[in-house]
Amino acid sequence: MFDDVPNLSVLGNQGTIDSLNKLKVYLNSGFAGPTKRPVSMASFLIDAQSWPADPFSFKKTNVLIHLLNCCLLAWFAYLLLSLVTVDKTCSAAVLALVCAAVWLLHPLWVSSVLYVIQRMATLATTFSLAALITFLKLRCVDSKDGFSLKALCYAFLCVILSILAVFSKESAAVLPFLFLSVDVVLQAANRNSRRSWMLVRCLLTLGCFFVIGYLLYRGVPAWSLESSRRDFTVGERFWTEGRVLWMYIYDLLIPKAYSSGLFVEISASKGAFSPLGGLFGWLAILGICLLVYVLRKRLPFLAIGVLGYFSGHLIESTVIPLELYFEHRNYLPGAMLSVCLLELFTRIRKKTVLAALFGLCISIESLLLFIRVDMWGTYSTLVKSWALHDVSSLRSQLEASRASYEEGDLSKTYKYLSNALLYHPQSGEAWLWKIILDCSLSKKISDVDLTNAITSLEDAKESGTLLRYFETIVSISDYEQCKGLDVVGLIDAYQSANAIKGSKTYSRLDVLAGQYFLSRGDVANSVNRFDRAVLKLRSINTGLLSVAMLASGGFRSEALELLIKYEKMYTLKELWGSDFDYQMEIDGLKAKIQEDLN
Repeated sequence: MFDDVPNLSVLGNQGTIDSLNKLKVYLNSGFAGPTKRPVSMASFLIDAQSWPADPFSFKKTNVLIHLLNCCLLAWFAYLLLSLVTVDKTCSAAVLALVCAAVWLLHPLWVSSVLYVIQRMATLATTFSLAALITFLKLRCVDSKDGFSLKALCYAFLCVILSILAVFSKESAAVLPFLFLSVDVVLQAANRNSRRSWMLVRCLLTLGCFFVIGYLLYRGVPAWSLESSRRDFTVGERFWTEGRVLWMYIYDLLIPKAYSSGLFVEISASKGAFSPLGGLFGWLAILGICLLVYVLRKRLPFLAIGVLGYFSGHLIESTVIPLELYFEHRNYLPGAMLSVCLLELFTRIRKKTVLAALFGLCISIESLLLFIRVDMWGTYSTLVKSWALHDVSSLRSQLEASRASYEEGDLSKTYKYLSNALLYHPQSGEAWLWKIILDCSLSKKISDVDLTNAITSLEDAKESGTLLRYFETIVSISDYEQCKGLDVVGLIDAYQSANAIKGSKTYSRLDVLAGQYFLSRGDVANSVNRFDRAVLKLRSINTGLLSVAMLASGGFRSEALELLIKYEKMYTLKELWGSDFDYQMEIDGLKAKIQEDLN
């Protein structure tokens, strides 16, 4: 569902992945982040080597990774309890297991585990926790023996695990902050002044400065600039996250059976004082971090948990222009925050009280977890629950409308659509969905609806979702007679939006327009649109697709002429593709067209 499809469908781009060359192409095909996340992409091969694929295997592997993370968290907590001298009513192993179990069963992680593509977050956490465990092992060895061979092996393993974490998801680049958060607390409890360890601290500090420098590099120049895909600037997002982080903490401290899931609508702050929650939120975060740092010797587990939690949010919850709120961003930070439970567990002196607390926490979380997982078991129930939970959420209302349409419940289909248009009257997505529904059901588009759709698209942000709506509209126009539908007018309106000019979405709309003209026999306009898309994208993939559509539509002479042009451009490296050498594909397509012409 949702982002699963565009990310996982690359499994089928080259057919079944059964050779080293296809594996290389596949691992290089990720687009979710700057590293392409090859470790996470490789992990999907455990479940399928082609596409489409059965979702059960993916979800089963995600659950197993979640269980593995629980074991790693228990190990990490156990090592901390072993390194910090505190009185314990129960054994360190029991306390560590319960701490990890409370984290494991928290219902907030349902979307991180059952939303397949979020394996990128859970797998990054796997390697991050393993790196933290290795760091603690390294610290113990160094405190006794200096940089022995064993210490060097631990240091090397720690670096490798950190790299694997980052290549699972880039947010794991906060690991130097997590290492230092643990180290400054343990340093207060058990001083370690060896020169070799000072070198480690210097390297970790350098890593922290690198991350901070990257965030400044990304954030400062774009502080007042509005992203082409977002309705807020980097500065507005930063102040908003001062509120969002406390919303996350509330959701972690007060587990609930229901939530808005993947569709949470948050109004962006307009500045530090609009509303004040942004500024006060960040001041409170800064204050609590300073407080736990000062008290780190007396409250070591609280300090590690709090510093680790906020460190874990440094990349995704500051100045990178991502969406404002997503539950899965708490997965690794939440694992760090769960360490705070050790502070409570080690201060309860009666075993009966401790056992009752354990039983209460695990029972409540298990019940809430069961309810939320049961809801995720049926897609229609899931999206309708989200729509009911947040009636102002555009995405939840539209998704519930689509689910109702697939079930044949037209009254609810239009009810959810009406909610979307009520709260978001200028939404291009909502108006396009209304046009799709009206075309499919009544075969007629009113002039008012068409005008509203065109007006909303003229100011629309770049959106892959809108592109999918256009694909549906072009497809419908091929086999449905829909009175009043102006496909080209809608496409041109979206392309006229200044925010998307020159973007990939802009050019891909040209491909759709070319496809539309082709279906109506207008070869001149079709070739013009195809050619414009290819030249903008500089993509041989798009060029060959355009040629194939022209040839399949019966315009073989025009297709051959265009193919010869693109072959020359490909030879001159004016067009390119990242998958493989396309010359064989070009030759094969040319031979087929010439055969048809003869």
